[in-house]
Amino acid sequence: MGRKGGIVSFIEAARKRLKDFSSRDQLKELYDLIKGFWLDVWKGFKQGAILHRRAIKTSLILCSIAFLALSLALLKFTESSTFCGLCHQMDAYLESWRASSHRHVACTQCHYEPGVLNHLKGKWVDGQVSLAYFLSGKRPSAPHAQISDASCLQKGC
Repeated sequence: MGRKGGIVSFIEAARKRLKDFSSRDQLKELYDLIKGFWLDVWKGFKQGAILHRRAIKTSLILCSIAFLALSLALLKFTESSTFCGLCHQMDAYLESWRASSHRHVACTQCHYEPGVLNHLKGKWVDGQVSLAYFLSGKRPSAPHAQISDASCLQKGC
């Protein structure tokens, strides 16, 4: 009998026993039946995991690498002027930036304070604000940016 047949027979046996709970022994028998079913499920899972351990590890490693690569690519894209122009009505600001001496500087280099932690904090805050606008269906009335002096004092600015 296959796995599916085992589940069907378990359900049928449970239905028969559920009809009458007149004695404590019947309740104990039902408990043992359910416990046995879940032990069988666990044994099958464990046996499959042992048999396919190498494939599972390889899959987890490949998925982790793919997730990391995709995350890094997405992070890089979200720092581009193309991305900034997608979410906001920024056409006039982007044109001004493209004509300025800062056109080779990424948006986040000025809009976030220097340092990895400040950069991550800026990403986190901007992500929350963007999510709030997305979920509420509202749009900001006008973009507002406050550029830190520390950003302007960086090398290359």
